[in-house]
Amino acid sequence: MIELKTDMTIVPLGMALDAYIEHNWSAVLTSSRDELFALFPEYEDATYGMYLDKLIPPLGRSCVAMAFNWWMPPKTMIL
Repeated sequence: MIELKTDMTIVPLGMALDAYIEHNWSAVLTSSRDELFALFPEYEDATYGMYLDKLIPPLGRSCVAMAFNWWMPPKTMIL
């Protein structure tokens, strides 16, 4: 699991997400290896996206659970 806090700014958040990927990429690849190798002849480079579909969702779920805002409305420019 990723250790996220609601008061994180972009730099520590990025570091936490990077740490998750660094810690999990190999295990996800190893556990999915046979499936991905079987899919590669048909889907070629799209198989890399299928791998990311296995690696990345926990990041999104953790961010949603912490109620991070993914966007902010544009500020009105006052002249």
